Parts: sequence; C-alpha cells; structure tokens
Amino acid sequence: YGYIVAVLRLYDPRTAFNVTLPRITPKEPYIPKYEEITTLIDGSVGTMFHIPLQLAKYGLRREEICSVCVEDVYEIDGAYYIRIDKALIQNKKKEWVESLTKTDESFRNVPIDVDLAKEILELGSGRIYRNSPQSIANYIRRQQDKLGMEHFSLHKFRHAFCTMLSEKNIDEATILRLGGWKKNSDVMRRIYRHTNIDRDVDKMNQIRDIFS
Repeated sequence: YGYIVAVLRLYDPRTAFNVTLPRITPKEPYIPKYEEITTLIDGSVGTMFHIPLQLAKYGLRREEICSVCVEDVYEIDGAYYIRIDKALIQNKKKEWVESLTKTDESFRNVPIDVDLAKEILELGSGRIYRNSPQSIANYIRRQQDKLGMEHFSLHKFRHAFCTMLSEKNIDEATILRLGGWKKNSDVMRRIYRHTNIDRDVDKMNQIRDIFS
C-alpha cells in the first residue's frame, strides 16, 4: 500500500486516498511456565549449561550470563549476590568480546540462592561459562525437542522471571531494578519510581525463596 501510494503521488501530488487498512492483531508472546524452566534446569545437571540456565531464571541476559565470573559472586551476612557489570557481545568482526552492560540500569546486584552460589564458587575462578553463547540456545532447543516442549529461547526465561515476581506481588520498581530495565521501559508498560533495593534484606530473601 505504501509503495503504490508513493508511486501515484509522484505523478499526481494532489491525489488523495481514503483507505482503511486491516487491523493487525499482534501475536501474544509465549511466556514459559516456571515448571518448564525448572524441567530444563533439572535436566542440565552435570552439564556446562546448568549454571547458565540457573542464572537465566534470575532474569540475566545471555550476554550477561556469558561474562559472569566466579569473582562476581559475593556474600553479605550469609546472603549471596551476583554483581552484573559487564556483557559478552559480538564486534564487527563477529568476535565475542567483553564490554560494559547494555545500559546504566543494567549495572546491578542480583540475589541468588545459596546452592547456586556454592556451585559457582566451586569453579574456583574465571568465567562460569566458556563456550559459545549460541551453544546455550542450541542446547535448549535440543532438550525441548527431546521432551516435546514448546520452543522458547533463553531470553524467555527473563520474561518468566518478570511474570513470576509480579505474581508474587513484588513491586514493579523492584522488578525493573533486578532485571536491569530502564525506569521507563516499554517492557513494563508504564513509568515506575526508582527504589534502592540493594539493602532491603527482607525483599532479597523473599526473591531467593521464590527461585530456590
């Protein structure tokens, strides 16, 4: 339609059109159930993908997961956190290089359960995942085919994370902060006030309980 109108107006700029285009109904994105994510995580025990999939359930992006190092895990009064301050991205040469996180809001500290923290710390040092980022996506798809599951990407873990916290009545500003979204992110559909949750121990413990 746009092409035809442009061509006709080129020859007769005075041409007027009165056309009602069909309404496009956007397809609702598939949000995996938490049980589906848990099934994939449980099936990855003993593989290089177990830690990455567990981090994904906490809302981390793939590029963040692939840049996480053992040294990014820290403990305060028996509670464990993971520091997100970098990302693994492809440069113009298609090489994987470490960079800063996607946005300033992506710099954050995410609470994780003690079992995951210990599993990471047992690695000793360095990155928790040293294979190709694409290998994670390939593994997930193979497992979904094997289990007869709906196909969904690693990024959908992030959507499920947001949904799960919302269902547990975690306030939206906290979800924005934990997920590294901008305060006016379209993902959340509205503008939220900024809250400093890094020292909110009760809230962090509640989030650990949800995903542990």
